[in-house]
This record gives sequence, structure tokens and C-alpha cells, in this order.
Amino acid sequence: MTRSIPDTGSGTEENLLPT
Repeated sequence: MTRSIPDTGSGTEENLLPT
């Protein structure tokens, strides 16, 4: 589940920063 938008619920905070 890789979203283009930063989301804390995505579970992927490698390239995306949780805002």
C-alpha cells in the first residue's frame, strides 16, 4: 500500500513523511 500522498495510516514512512 504505497500512496503518493503522505499519510500516517499508510504504514510506509520511508520516503513519505507523516504530516
